[in-house]
Amino acid sequence: MLNTWDPNARKRIWKKQFDCGITCVSFNKDGSKLAVGISYNHDNDVDAMQDIPKPDICILGVNDTIAKPKAKK
Repeated sequence: MLNTWDPNARKRIWKKQFDCGITCVSFNKDGSKLAVGISYNHDNDVDAMQDIPKPDICILGVNDTIAKPKAKK
């Protein structure tokens, strides 16, 4: 699960669930996109009969929903 947090309010702003473990996260140069590397994590001990998911990269556009703290009411 990937979360973004408001450090001042100590509250979660946004979350996204992935089918595999998150191996790396990186913003692009201007901060408008977020790349999330996902792949099988051997710590998750999948049953040998089950297919292991292939590694993938998810590119997310960064907007106010993901990165901007909510206004206080």
